[in-house]
Amino acid sequence: MVRLRDGTLVEGRVGCAWTDGTSWTVVEYKTGRRENRHPAQVQLYALALGRATGLPVRGLLLEV
Repeated sequence: MVRLRDGTLVEGRVGCAWTDGTSWTVVEYKTGRRENRHPAQVQLYALALGRATGLPVRGLLLEV
């Protein structure tokens, strides 16, 4: 869960995340039709994880 600058509260569930102790990588898996994919979703997960841990986060969108 993360609160955006405009006050909006966004809730989601990270598909996969791991750390090497100095940074995080977040992966969001997407299947199905391309127009149903939302790349901003992984960016929000990265924002939330970065705020929670204070570490840099790289977000990846994996289309399968």
